Amino acid sequence: MLGNRSIGLRTLSLAGLLLLVTLSFWGWVLVWESPVWEDRDALQRSLLLNEFLLVGVLFGAGGGRI
Repeated sequence: MLGNRSIGLRTLSLAGLLLLVTLSFWGWVLVWESPVWEDRDALQRSLLLNEFLLVGVLFGAGGGRI
């Protein structure tokens, strides 16, 4: 039972980390790249950068056991 609880807490912690990284990234985009919503290419680039950032966080936080 303790193993299941620790897996659940680890998953919840990882989900919180991904949410924090995503919100921080989009906050940065709004501050530094304010016209990104007007340019479709800039928005697609930002979405792609966000996806790469999240994949990097997943691999970094996984510890080899994803």
